[in-house]
Amino acid sequence: MRDGVTTEERDRIKTLERENRELRQANEILRQGEAIVRHWSEDNGRALILRRRNSTAH
Repeated sequence: MRDGVTTEERDRIKTLERENRELRQANEILRQGEAIVRHWSEDNGRALILRRRNSTAH
């Protein structure tokens, strides 16, 4: 018997660390995508309002 974790436990820890890293990366991608969509939606909404105002002013 040796002190520390077993080979099986060490492999499981490595797997969980990899999954954790991948999930953090996926969350960051989703956050960035959300910010882009929010920006596009806000900008697109203003553009539509401005077009409607300009088209009714003539």
